[in-house]
Amino acid sequence: MRAGQLRHTVTVTQPVVSGQNAAGEDIVTWSDVGTYKANLAALQGRELATAAQRWADARYMLTMRRQPGITFTRKMRVQWLTRVMDILDVQDMGESFRPFVTMYLRDYDG
Repeated sequence: MRAGQLRHTVTVTQPVVSGQNAAGEDIVTWSDVGTYKANLAALQGRELATAAQRWADARYMLTMRRQPGITFTRKMRVQWLTRVMDILDVQDMGESFRPFVTMYLRDYDG
């Protein structure tokens, strides 16, 4: 993937437990992991049908370069402009020595 194809700027955030409320429930805030250049594409046609077999609510595919020392997980979120998306799956191609990470996303529903 050429650098010109990474035309979106996304921020990856992770949950951080900052304490507990009166009922003993965790208070979760979101902390930035980093801001990265990525290619964010809406799933369409065959890609959507294939992704829907595994994740019924997958709507987007994000591809970005691997980040040394960072392991992206399904507990994290991706923010692009004003849209917040949950990570459904992370396919880290680092195991095959490819320098990219692919994520499947859905719209965050609160």
